[in-house]
Order: sequence, then C-alpha cells, then structure tokens
Amino acid sequence: MKKRLFFVSLISVLMTGLAMSATVGSRFDPTDYSSNGSLILEGSNKVSFNTTDLTYTTNGTPAISGGTNITSDSSNVEVCMFNFDSISIIGGASVTIQSKKGAR
Repeated sequence: MKKRLFFVSLISVLMTGLAMSATVGSRFDPTDYSSNGSLILEGSNKVSFNTTDLTYTTNGTPAISGGTNITSDSSNVEVCMFNFDSISIIGGASVTIQSKKGAR
C-alpha cells in the first residue's frame, strides 16, 4: 500500500502516520512547481483542499486547479502538493482536506 502525504508549501500535513519515516532526507524545492500565489485566511474564511481532484476552494468559490501529485522513486509514497508563495492563517479560519486516496 502506498503511503500518502499532503504538502502545502512549508506546512505539511501527514495523511498517514507511517509516511514520515519514508520521507526522511527528501527535498521538495518549491521553485520546481507552479505557485498558487498567496493564501490568506482570516476570520471565518475557509479553504478546502481536495487531494483526489488536485483542486482547492476558498470561501465556497469554484474549484481551482493547483495541486501536483508526486510519487517517490520507490513508488511507495505519494505526495499531493499545493505550492503557495506565502500562507497566512489567522484565528477563526478553517482548513479542511478531502481525499478518497488511501480510503479503505
């Protein structure tokens, strides 16, 4: 079974607990991937990342393409990355992740 990770630029959220040991020493250079610009969330703002469709929405807007799937050389780790130049999340904002990958 592939281990899956989700990266948002400098912020990483592990989708499986075992994936961390498989990525020790890995490097992801954000300049290798297209930028989604800046992500600024404040107050009641919401962002939702869909790692199945490689899209995200902010405050209910239509889905924006912007994710990239990366598979390790050994093919046992799959990463979904959304690359932002800067991220600002202020109290009250919410971040959700939706995915059918890894579902059992």
